[in-house]
Amino acid sequence: MRDPRTRRAQKQLLFMVVDGSASMLDDGFLGASRAAGIVMNRLQAVINGEAELYLRFFDGALREQEFHADSPASARELMRIISDPTQYLGDWTEFAGTLKAAGQRAEEILKARGLRDPEIVLVTDGEAYVPSLSVLGGKRLLVFQVGEEENIALSKLARRSGGVGVYVGLQDGEVTETN
Repeated sequence: MRDPRTRRAQKQLLFMVVDGSASMLDDGFLGASRAAGIVMNRLQAVINGEAELYLRFFDGALREQEFHADSPASARELMRIISDPTQYLGDWTEFAGTLKAAGQRAEEILKARGLRDPEIVLVTDGEAYVPSLSVLGGKRLLVFQVGEEENIALSKLARRSGGVGVYVGLQDGEVTETN
């Protein structure tokens, strides 16, 4: 999208938070493999010059290390990182503090980088308490669940934020969008 004031194309901010808990390695790394596929899909916007992607792993909290992709080369490096099994050795999963911190960090990036239309993209096996809509600070949430069962409350949170909740079943690869 072009900013009419500056006549330059603005990129979208994609802020991804990926579940780094050990449960993502269950079923022969299937959750982590599907998470990598979801990140790769979102990186297409980076490769096309339409977005910048920031990624952080989380378990009990949002991890400090942040990865950034704004070019095809950095997108390739991020694929190496997301496919590394050592990123998925965390403990329990927590959504409320993670989503709040992700929203705050996305706001900082928006101000510093001049990006547009922030989306928080959560990739998880869906096993944690689901917070209220207020923790998102007005940001749109996209949820991709790769666990054994869909967390309906998490999908509903995404929908209430203006986003979408997608469940990718582990057993048969079933994909459903919660309305």
